[in-house]
Amino acid sequence: GKELLGKVDNYDRYPLHLACGGGGASLDVIKYLVEEADGDKGIRLLGKADEYGRYPLHLACEDGASLDVIKYLVEEADGDKGKELLGKADKYGRYPLHWACGGCAPHGMYPLYWACRGGASLDVIKYLVEEADGDKGKELLGK
Repeated sequence: GKELLGKVDNYDRYPLHLACGGGGASLDVIKYLVEEADGDKGIRLLGKADEYGRYPLHLACEDGASLDVIKYLVEEADGDKGKELLGKADKYGRYPLHWACGGCAPHGMYPLYWACRGGASLDVIKYLVEEADGDKGKELLGK
């Protein structure tokens, strides 16, 4: 039943995490998982990290999700939480922008360098940079 939408696996991932990182994240599926979770719990799931500190946003960026999916994950999170998620690193220091640019660990290379190697579409990268709180987007690009 719907109660399974609020259960985690052995890596603290909810079904939403798996949908966001499962290859071709579908906006319809993600919306369904968020909207059908018990009460406001679905929206709160957008702000839950897995065992590795990855939020659904990190996983969608890693998966090469569309701009519509990325916007939904940012804009539907509680209050300003979505924009805060843009500036949250996972356990290994990778921000959603790193994941969007090919999932490479920082190692002194800015996400812009990784973006030049391929990865996310330009519209996703622009969105992640422009929506990051304060100067975080520019900082993540290495400016």
